[in-house]
Amino acid sequence: ILFGGMYDASLIGLLAKFLSFSSVQVIPTIHNTFFQYLSAPKFKNIISKILAQLLFPLAPTIICVSKGVAQNLESKLWMKAAIRVIYNPIDTKEVIRLSQLPLDRPLKPNTIVAVGRLANQKNFELLIRAFNKVIATKDAHLLILGEGPLREKLEQLIENLNLGKKVSLMGYQLNPYPYIANAEMLVLSSHVEGFGNVL
Repeated sequence: ILFGGMYDASLIGLLAKFLSFSSVQVIPTIHNTFFQYLSAPKFKNIISKILAQLLFPLAPTIICVSKGVAQNLESKLWMKAAIRVIYNPIDTKEVIRLSQLPLDRPLKPNTIVAVGRLANQKNFELLIRAFNKVIATKDAHLLILGEGPLREKLEQLIENLNLGKKVSLMGYQLNPYPYIANAEMLVLSSHVEGFGNVL
């Protein structure tokens, strides 16, 4: 049995099974609303959607991380019986323990925290633009924890909006939980999420 951890790996596994006539059972795991996640008209997305519609029905079952992800897949594949929902595991006791560890320095008043890859899916550009409107009426600070390919673009946006003293891109944090626990609020600005582990 081969479990595909993400949709790319799942599609490659199913394609390899089909081409090699292998008896290996490939079980895809889908973490996002697949067809919505691939909605941008890019060549890779178009190919991925076509392959999914051809290859996913070859899987004995498909694991989705939430009911919403399962419903999105069912609406496109017409294979409801083979789809199973298994939620992502969260060790809440460990999260609570980690959230109580001290920060290097206390957060400023009215600090808003966001956590995620600096990638299009997380929609931090919208968050920064919305935050710019917030500070027109209320003093606040925004910390974005995460790293990714859009760092330079987001840094440029922060500079263009003159938010250098108000918005910080903190990079990847091994333990984001004390930031969340000590913030005024946590914001999730993603275009799409399958389970929303950050929440």
